[in-house]
Amino acid sequence: MFERQVHPEWEDLEEIPLVDGGILKGRLLVHYLWPGRREDFSQGIERKMWVTTTAYSAEDASPYLRLPFPDVLRRSVILIDPLKVRGLRGPKHVARGGGIEFLLPFGAPAEAIMEGMEVKIW
Repeated sequence: MFERQVHPEWEDLEEIPLVDGGILKGRLLVHYLWPGRREDFSQGIERKMWVTTTAYSAEDASPYLRLPFPDVLRRSVILIDPLKVRGLRGPKHVARGGGIEFLLPFGAPAEAIMEGMEVKIW
């Protein structure tokens, strides 16, 4: 899927050079949301975010992506167009997880968030 090698799990995403979203060849990025936390995505997200290209079930997201507080199921995601973000770092294997992750060091502008809202997963 990727034109270049996936970085090993021990590499720090913050040290990996920025890449263009075009390496994903049309795939969207998935960001899992903390349950019960309401956010207004109309202004975008200005903090750094970890994302993946794989949509996991609520039960599988934590073990594959090593999400904090793994017993808390994430039942909502936002989908992000990688061509509309300022840059991303990755891809990288998730340490002791099994998934692939990217870092959006500048967050995601409103126009990059598909439908401008969260999507429920089960």
